[in-house]
Amino acid sequence: MLKRVIIGIVVCFGLVMPIQAQTYKGTLGKYSIMLSIQDDAVSTYMYTRYLKEIPLEREGYTFYQRYSSKEQKLELFELRLVGGNLQGTWQNKQRVLPVHLTPVEQSLADYRAEHMKFTLVGEKQFAKQTIELIKEDHSNFAFYRLGKGFTQAQQAFLNPLLAKLHRDYVSNFL
Repeated sequence: MLKRVIIGIVVCFGLVMPIQAQTYKGTLGKYSIMLSIQDDAVSTYMYTRYLKEIPLEREGYTFYQRYSSKEQKLELFELRLVGGNLQGTWQNKQRVLPVHLTPVEQSLADYRAEHMKFTLVGEKQFAKQTIELIKEDHSNFAFYRLGKGFTQAQQAFLNPLLAKLHRDYVSNFL
């Protein structure tokens, strides 16, 4: 009886577990990229310089631009698994480049969050208080922070919340 219960728990747990994405990092020609294989049909990749995800359809280790066909050869990856790494080619119409990818533990979202760059692009004075305009460089999306004239307590409370909203929005935008 105990054996059946344990088997039942294992089966049920296995059915409800989310599919773990496998992430690879490497090169597409001379460009640094990351590829996330999320399930049987959907995957994404991004150039690490730009942090913007590009959705792909998937058939085995062949990937192509979502909403296109493999025959159109738009963002077509033809890869094979070699010793745990992915190797092959990428083709976009007539252009063909080599691809070399190795597995990594970091997800695309974590990599993107780690590599966002924020720049102060402006300040607006209201009476004796300053509102700062901060831009994320990859998305060009700007958001506000409390600046001079606000108490340290006000800045310590509100600026982390504003920064989190900014990061979350940029993550969804990219």
